[in-house]
Amino acid sequence: MLTTHKHLCSILVLASSLVATACGAAGYTPDLGPLQLEVRYHGTEGCPLEAVILHSGVDDYDEVDNLLVAPLDVGDATRLTDIETGSWYITVIRKQRPLPDSPRVALTTADPVTLHSGRHEILVFDDFFRVMDPVDSKDATP
Repeated sequence: MLTTHKHLCSILVLASSLVATACGAAGYTPDLGPLQLEVRYHGTEGCPLEAVILHSGVDDYDEVDNLLVAPLDVGDATRLTDIETGSWYITVIRKQRPLPDSPRVALTTADPVTLHSGRHEILVFDDFFRVMDPVDSKDATP
């Protein structure tokens, strides 16, 4: 009985290794459809999200176009399409306080995020944002 259990465990470990090797060695990236970013804003009332920017250098966000067509208020969401795949720093910009002349706050990822395919959700809060792993976007409508 012990020999059978060891044998079964060896087979499971070997099978897991083969799957990991097959997927990892070939650089396998599942085709999840076209790259899309769905941005959801959960910040402070009166401090709309003014910009979402993808940029190649950590400090060059002010040299690249804003992907948002209009600012997002708390509870709003938008889906961005026609995004170029690659590794990008992501910056989001909002007002610091709900006042007309309030300074703006820019939050940027510490490292580039690789965006290949599928729908990535970006959840933006007051002092941080989270980029979720992609889900299938093949059947999603913009």
